[in-house]
Amino acid sequence: MKRFIFILLAILVVFGAVSTAVSLNQKPEETAAPAIAPTPETAAQTEPAASAGDRRLDYDALRALHGADETVMSLGGESVSWAEYCDWLSATGRQIEDYFQQMAAYYGMSADWGGSVGDDSGMNFAQYAVHETNESLSSVLAYRCFAAEKQLSLSEEEQEQLTDEALAKSLLGEDATVEAFKAALEEEGFGLETYRRIRETNQLLEKYYDETYGAEGEKVSDEDVLAYLEEEGFVTAAQILLRTIDPNTGEKLDEAVVAEKLLRAEELTEELRAVKKPEKREARFLKLKEKFCEDGGKAAYPDGYTYTPGTLLEPLEKAAAALEPYEVSDPVETYYGYHVIMRLPLRADCLLYSAQGMPVSARAEVAAVGMSKELDDFVEANPVVYADGIEDLDLMKFIK
Repeated sequence: MKRFIFILLAILVVFGAVSTAVSLNQKPEETAAPAIAPTPETAAQTEPAASAGDRRLDYDALRALHGADETVMSLGGESVSWAEYCDWLSATGRQIEDYFQQMAAYYGMSADWGGSVGDDSGMNFAQYAVHETNESLSSVLAYRCFAAEKQLSLSEEEQEQLTDEALAKSLLGEDATVEAFKAALEEEGFGLETYRRIRETNQLLEKYYDETYGAEGEKVSDEDVLAYLEEEGFVTAAQILLRTIDPNTGEKLDEAVVAEKLLRAEELTEELRAVKKPEKREARFLKLKEKFCEDGGKAAYPDGYTYTPGTLLEPLEKAAAALEPYEVSDPVETYYGYHVIMRLPLRADCLLYSAQGMPVSARAEVAAVGMSKELDDFVEANPVVYADGIEDLDLMKFIK
């Protein structure tokens, strides 16, 4: 769970993903309007080349611009060499060029380094590549300084994980050779030392996370979790769903069956409201839910959904919002069927609802937010010093 905090670092653990924070490996129609990925309309506005991919970044000429060991970015006692900078820029460049090829393959359109990325920045792809590289490495430098300030270090066992052989096996499998590992890195524009530094920094940050927040956020206090949930407007509600549609076909069930489901929902509501003590009512609700509920999410969310408004179906949210903790709604009808809803109090050990994936514990969410804020604040408070010409490097001079 915690690894998504360190997106900038961890995203490079997988080949083909760079610091652009968008997926250029998706088909354009699958990409939800990121700055780097133009739609067919914005792509048509770019300055077309003879064919997509004709003009490419001259990586060899770019690397020859400075000495490999020359410092081009620095912060505190940490620095970035020209070789490391070029690794990041090359990886970004290769992904952009792959995207150009995809534009040609899927749309028959040419996108070029000099064309607009299609957002409000006004940048072309060459400027965007430099901007993203600078932003990424600024964060990485700050992360390294953060680790140094916190006096973080790796044990001998953890350092063993950073040897050439261990890195090769962790990425390519137990039978991987160092030579194959280096070759795979080079295909993505990366050198081994740059990759090792990324993994080392990530390990140090994870170590701090574990020590400060707990591997799964278990060190976060109940008070902090509840304060976060209230501040973000979370609501907890459980439901008993009685389906009135066939879950496989989506077709409406027979009218007699639908009427029976409504009657059952009304009976459940009446039975629950007859239980006066809140704790006993909740316990009874959970037993009835286990017996009657036809909600596919009840296994993943056994204690109900903790969500922010705008996440669930509007009628369900509206009904829950009108309830006090432990109150039960009248049956609510939606396309799926009849819902009997119980509002529950916010709890520190709840699972947060996610429409996109598996539930995440509230503690882990608060830990992730806390760690991210620490890192973001450190980055903002510690600006990087650039060598002359690096911050606004003219990449178009190296497009051939």
